[in-house]
Amino acid sequence: MVSCGSDRFFTLRPAFTLTVRLQSLLHLTLRECGLLLVALPVVTAVRLALWLLPSRAILRIISRLRSSPRMIADKQSTLASSIPWAVEAVSRGIPRATCLTQAVAAKVMLGWFGEDAQLCLGVAHTSDGALRAHAWLERNGRPVLGGFGIKSMVRLPDLPDPPPLPASFIR
Repeated sequence: MVSCGSDRFFTLRPAFTLTVRLQSLLHLTLRECGLLLVALPVVTAVRLALWLLPSRAILRIISRLRSSPRMIADKQSTLASSIPWAVEAVSRGIPRATCLTQAVAAKVMLGWFGEDAQLCLGVAHTSDGALRAHAWLERNGRPVLGGFGIKSMVRLPDLPDPPPLPASFIR
C-alpha cells in the first residue's frame, strides 16, 4: 500500500509529540514536576465534578477546600506563582478541561498555599452574533490564568459565597 506524505506525517506525529513531551519533562525542576503531579488529580477531579455535580455543590466544595489546612512550603510565593502554569500544562492532556475547569482547579490549589484568587466569569458576542462565555482567575485585580481576550468580555457579578455545608457533610 502506498501512502502520501501527509498520511506519513500524521502517522509519525503522536510518537513525535510523546518524545517532545518526555524531553520537556527532563528539563523541569523537581518542584515543577511535583507541582504537575499535584495539579493532575486536582484538574481531573474538577473536570469530573463540573460534569457530574450541580454548580451549587461545586461552590460548596470549593469553599470547604479553601478552608482546609494550608500547605507550608519554603519559597511559597514562587510555588504559588507556578500554579497557573502547572494547571494549564496538565489541562492540555485532560479532555474538555476548559477555562472553567482550569480556573476552579487553580483557585483550589492557590487556596492551599494561602493565596486568595477571584474566579471571574464573563460573556461576549462573537462576530457572528453568538454568545461566548469565559472564565479566568484574578489575584489583586490582575488576571493570572485565562486572561487572554478578557478585554472584550462583559464581566458577570461575582459569585456569592455559598452557604455552609450541612453537618452531615463535614463528618
